[in-house]
Amino acid sequence: MIKERRFTILNVLDCSIDNAWLFIKKWRVWLTYVSAFFFLNAVCGNWSHTCKDSLSISWWCPSSSNFYLAYARMIFYYLAELFLIFSFAFDIYNEAFGSVKSGFGALFKIKKDKLKFVGFAGLLCLVFFGSLFVCVWIIFRKANPNWLIEFGYFLIVFSLATFVVLILRTSASVGLFLENGKIPDFKHVFKLTHGKFYVVLLTFCATTYIISLLQMKSKGLLELWNIQHNYFHIALISEFIGCLIQTFVLIVYVAYFVAEAQCVKSNQQKQIIS
Repeated sequence: MIKERRFTILNVLDCSIDNAWLFIKKWRVWLTYVSAFFFLNAVCGNWSHTCKDSLSISWWCPSSSNFYLAYARMIFYYLAELFLIFSFAFDIYNEAFGSVKSGFGALFKIKKDKLKFVGFAGLLCLVFFGSLFVCVWIIFRKANPNWLIEFGYFLIVFSLATFVVLILRTSASVGLFLENGKIPDFKHVFKLTHGKFYVVLLTFCATTYIISLLQMKSKGLLELWNIQHNYFHIALISEFIGCLIQTFVLIVYVAYFVAEAQCVKSNQQKQIIS
């Protein structure tokens, strides 16, 4: 049962925690995707901890001896990983809130709605992170003495920063898509968050900050563990734990976007009643 909540900072964070706990209890889907990420890393040799800190399975780490093969393997890995990320978001939500329970077989059920969500979320991430990357690159590049060129760069940064803000402002559309199974009206979502952008910004920053601390701490501990125990089975266990943490991070973000959507809808209903 989805609770009705006002669109405030504390309510969004509280609702995120409730959703995350609900997703964690769907351990069958979670374990399926942890295994899928682990298998993908094994096939592509992308051992995030072992290749850097251990020699036990370094024979399967990416090698620069064949540039084209390494490049092709890298492209395949990242495309497959992105598909797994968005597919996991779709399946964990439907396992928690949907009427059909897939359990261990969630990964292998390729539905039209899932593919639509993968494309939708992938496009949003491409625009958001692409715009952010170009903005940072332009800001920290060497300045050009020609003021017209600098003014052109300023216009580019301003335009791309606007895209970043708009995507953040309408980030509840991710949760709304999961709930309704169709692309939401961005203009409508933008109106629903009128005067509440500070809520979106602060809750997103708080979630990202907490997740960043968790990732840095866990990465340091796993790297230390690999260095102290340079064995094959320890390397495999550390990689599996790394995949477990990676999917937990995804759970937290999915729970956050769903919480946004729930609070936005609840706030809209209260405005209509009043």
